[in-house]
Amino acid sequence: MENKYDEKTKTYSTVRKFRQNPDGTWKCDDGYIYTKDRKNIICSVHEWQMNEEKKQAHALYEARKKEESIKAQERAIEFAKQETEKHILKIPNETTEIKEQEYLSNKCIEVHIPKSVIKIGALAFAHSSIKIFNLPNSIEEIGHRAFSNSKVKNVKLPSKLKVIHKGTFFHCKQLQSIILPKTLTEIGDEAFRECNKLKKIIIPKSVVIIGDWAFADCKNLEEVIIQNPKAEISKTAFLGIKKII
Repeated sequence: MENKYDEKTKTYSTVRKFRQNPDGTWKCDDGYIYTKDRKNIICSVHEWQMNEEKKQAHALYEARKKEESIKAQERAIEFAKQETEKHILKIPNETTEIKEQEYLSNKCIEVHIPKSVIKIGALAFAHSSIKIFNLPNSIEEIGHRAFSNSKVKNVKLPSKLKVIHKGTFFHCKQLQSIILPKTLTEIGDEAFRECNKLKKIIIPKSVVIIGDWAFADCKNLEEVIIQNPKAEISKTAFLGIKKII
């Protein structure tokens, strides 16, 4: 503030200096903050500065909190990615044969099989945790009990496969659907025995032999469609199954 002399009245008057704040209020050199119209006092400059410091501190805290949250999310995503990769089994490219018992009791959930694979050996994935896998059409042979007691859910067998050997999917309690190729000629003994979640199966016209206990004890198998009426079917192949067309 400064004193101004008035020649007419021969008196001094106090002149206040104002400086506008970013929020539109006014800071006066008398030590107070005024409203936007400069008519009313809001608070002292000291109180205003304290509030501004609190606001800045809070804004900084929120910014750091947000930054930490983003970093935590990124870490969580990266961790989930790493964990997922731990559970994915990638068969090396150019592999032509998955050998007998090669991945017996494997803990991976997902398997990627390259198109170079021609044969899967007996018990190759038996007792494994595998739920998701692909069977490329390059595969010509799958050994007995290759996927028995595993956790496979949905299966589409390769187009070149001619025989499903004994117990290939025996006791796969999570198996829900199976698509058989038109090249298939034989379904071996116990091939799908005790696949309790399997509800429907269509057996193509190409199949001429269905072995002992092939679909026995599939408690929820409600519908079986056999497209070849001349197929040789074991008496125990569908033991316990009510609806066979």
